Amino acid sequence: MKKILITAPVHQDIKIFKEYLWSLNRLEIPEGYEVHKYFYLHNSNNLKKFLQSNEYEIFNDNTKVEQNEITHIWKIENFSAVSQMRTKALEKARREKYDYIFSVDSDVILHKKTLNDLLSREKDIISKIYWTAWDSRQPWLLLPNCYDSRSDNGRIVYKDQNIEKYKIMGTYETGVTGAAILISSKIFNEPLIDYYPIKVLSTSYWEDYAFCVKCKCLFPDLKIYIDTIHPAKHLYRQEDYNNWIKGEKELWN
Repeated sequence: MKKILITAPVHQDIKIFKEYLWSLNRLEIPEGYEVHKYFYLHNSNNLKKFLQSNEYEIFNDNTKVEQNEITHIWKIENFSAVSQMRTKALEKARREKYDYIFSVDSDVILHKKTLNDLLSREKDIISKIYWTAWDSRQPWLLLPNCYDSRSDNGRIVYKDQNIEKYKIMGTYETGVTGAAILISSKIFNEPLIDYYPIKVLSTSYWEDYAFCVKCKCLFPDLKIYIDTIHPAKHLYRQEDYNNWIKGEKELWN
């Protein structure tokens, strides 16, 4: 029996967290696999009542991401905290001999066939796509949870019309991804793999960027993929949650 660890750092609104757990609990689990959940409750002790005692640990500090209905504003200390929690999850998966770690952010709603999709691709790193309007003042600008690279000034870069390609069902190579990412033990069993920012690369503090860069350096032949079949849903702001509850959720049953 192969083991999958579903995990995330969690600092979340209760209503959104309940929808997140709803989506995880209804995932179809392929034959020959078992799934365990483990979360790092980041200044969110109030969420432990929704979990079993062996499904979480408390991670309290003085950091907090500023959120409003336009966007989320991240600071260096926020990236540092998330890097620590994600790295702790890698270490747990390595220590307890999991075959896969599935890191799913706590505001991402997964289609029930997600695990079937990702495992059947037989990739060492592959994410399920979702689309987000990161700034509510630009609702037409939907971007996926992946990109090809970063420019010298830190801006994300897409090449060869990849954004349009990702709108077509399939599996595609990408450069950086995260937030709904399945990672094989081949990758996380390498002890040098973690989520801490690479100090000489000043273009980004994002932990997923650091993770993917390190993976590419330590595994030169590695390809990273995004899967666009059965896209996930991102409850990024209250409006997204409201739309989900008022009608979108019914379409997923």
